[in-house]
This record gives sequence, C-alpha cells and structure tokens, in this order.
Amino acid sequence: VKYELTIQNDGTLEVPFLGTLDATGKEYSSLRNSILTSFRNRIPADYVEFELTAPARFEVFVGGAVRSPGTIIVHAMHRAHDVVRLADGADKHGSIRRIELVRTDGSAHQLDLARFFETGEDQFNPLLRPGDRLYVPTAEITVSISGSVRYPGSYELLPSEQLPELVAWAGGFQPDADADHIEISGYSSRGVFGRQTVKFELTGYVTLKDQDSVNVPS
Repeated sequence: VKYELTIQNDGTLEVPFLGTLDATGKEYSSLRNSILTSFRNRIPADYVEFELTAPARFEVFVGGAVRSPGTIIVHAMHRAHDVVRLADGADKHGSIRRIELVRTDGSAHQLDLARFFETGEDQFNPLLRPGDRLYVPTAEITVSISGSVRYPGSYELLPSEQLPELVAWAGGFQPDADADHIEISGYSSRGVFGRQTVKFELTGYVTLKDQDSVNVPS
C-alpha cells in the first residue's frame, strides 16, 4: 500500500493510522525517522518506507536592499540565501551579514550569510518556513583592503569587527607582509580626508569606518 502525503500550509501532515502530525520546523530526516518509528510501533509490517517525492512549496516575503523585493514562492529545502538569490541578489548597498528573519510566531533572527559560507553552520542560514519574512538592510560598514593579503577586496564588517577581523576575512597576511606599517585612509564624519600608519599588534586603538581603505605593504 502506498500513501501520498501532503504537508498543509499550516505545517500539519495527515498520516494514515497516526493522525495529524505537526511538521513545522522539522528537517526531512527528523520527520521521516519519527513517522517510521511510530508506524513500526503500531503496525505489524515487514517493510515500511517513507520518501520525499516533492518538497512543499509556500510563500515568503523579502524586502529591503534587494534588486527585486516582494513575495517569492520557495520550497521546504530553500534557505535564506536562496531567497536573496531569487530576489536577484542584494543591491550594491545591501548587507548579507545582518539579514533579519521574522517567523510567523513573532521570533526574530539575525542571519550572517558570509559567516555561513565560511563555516557552513545552519544557524546563519536556516531553512525557510511558510510565512517567513526577510529584510535585507543597508550595509553599515564596508572597508576595502589591498596589498599583501591573500584575498584583497571589499568586505562588509559588523560593528564589533575591526582590523584583525578584516585581515581574517581577506585570508590573512602574505608571508612578505609588513604588519608594522599598515596604512588606513578615509574621510571623517566632517568630510576631512586622513591617513594613518599603524602596527597590527596595536590595532585595538583603531576604529575602522565605512568606506575606509586599508593597505598592507610588503
């Protein structure tokens, strides 16, 4: 006997002989194991299997600094970064490190996609649920780094991150880096351009600002 089951919009699943189950927030492997265990405990059968034939589809909303904000149809295997991609990505001012996720139960979460791509930890890029709302804010601090680092470029920083974290995002120093003469340049809040040279070991006294430029000489 084969039964085709469909998860409803409210997250419930009607399972023969077991009744109504709540599948909200459960990953496929966890739901599958729970149903199989319940079946085997209640029904004398030599073989019971449970497989996913098509992931559930539902609506989520994405707004803020993305190129195509609005309601998007996703499925149960989609994560936050998939929704940003389906919205044509963050625009040039958008943050990928402070994305706000609001669930239908009112709970709010801050997502960091850069940290997810670095660590692979799901907490930074969770699976989506029906009715989720995502907001991509404007990046607060973006700093460029050049010179003797492994991956020169522009990086978004969190307010708590400074030069050591910037160097880490850039892959660390090259072997020939002169970490005692790092150059930091940028504009003050009054629009005055300035430049300073610092030692990496003393950067606890340095605060990076949005649009600063860092150069690591060799």
